[in-house]
Amino acid sequence: MCTTIVVLGACTLFVSSIAYADTIVNGDLKLSGGGDLVFSDGSVQTKAQMQGPAGLISLPYSGSASSATPVFEITNTGTGRAGVFTTTNPANSLASVAGFTVSGTGVYGAASGSGWAGVFKILNAANGNPALYASTIGTGPVASIQSTNTANNSPALNVITNGTGKAGVFTISNPSNNHDEHPIQLILS
Repeated sequence: MCTTIVVLGACTLFVSSIAYADTIVNGDLKLSGGGDLVFSDGSVQTKAQMQGPAGLISLPYSGSASSATPVFEITNTGTGRAGVFTTTNPANSLASVAGFTVSGTGVYGAASGSGWAGVFKILNAANGNPALYASTIGTGPVASIQSTNTANNSPALNVITNGTGKAGVFTISNPSNNHDEHPIQLILS
């Protein structure tokens, strides 16, 4: 099996293929079966420690850590995206990106410039699913929309349709709910 090692800098190495255990590379450098680099002084640089312009993450990858700072963070100082995740198998109905938490926010988006904090689009004209779906098994509201800028004279919710359907439908499906006559409450303060 072929082993390729490319030197990216004075102390940084990038290993681009799998090698047999204890393969000797260049006399004083050994590549372990797990892909770690073992130097002649006995020190080891694990695959997770190897960094460089090309980077190295073996896929599939899974890891965990206990840290007060982000355990995985990418910053792009150029004009491209910081990350893209794409699922191309039509039989895969799972989300390309998922965020889970015990007590914090599962997914968070913020824009400090003039862009949007979140955009959701369906690019298939035959897809009948909503572009944004939210549900809860908790006791709080499914959605809370709030404009906190006191100088903002725009509506907190702007609903526009270019189709032939209604711009909004509000339905109470619980027969014991006593708000059937007025599902929308207007409060002016």
